Amino acid sequence: MIRSCGCLLLAFLLWTPLSPVFADPSDSLIVRITPQVVETDQSVSWEQPLSQVTLPGNSVVVNIDAAPLVMRVAVTPFVRGREFLLVVQGDVKQLKANGTRHSRTVQSVMVSPGQTIVFFPLGRVPADTGHQMMVKIQVEFQGE
Repeated sequence: MIRSCGCLLLAFLLWTPLSPVFADPSDSLIVRITPQVVETDQSVSWEQPLSQVTLPGNSVVVNIDAAPLVMRVAVTPFVRGREFLLVVQGDVKQLKANGTRHSRTVQSVMVSPGQTIVFFPLGRVPADTGHQMMVKIQVEFQGE
């Protein structure tokens, strides 16, 4: 599955017109990423907001190192008219007594400016089983 996602991502990147290197600075985007730990009662016990200005096609990366969990989430926004195609990559390493669990995911979604999406890099955990990690992502055109 990862291989086919990688091929689709590569094909999309080759299809994307002009590299962000040649982008007009007025095309800059604001990417807001908020990793959170949400408890069973839906309260937030930890969060680390990040806001970064970038150009279309450039990734914004969040690294979380909280042993025994190491996580990297990369969000790459592409502009499609007045909407965004967000490519979200998650790379998770969990150290356990019986070894290391490593997982990678790639997802893409079309969103409107300011719309919040939620990404679950550890998978979706049923709400009644305890806390879970979620990453809220929002992208806007700068200056709007």
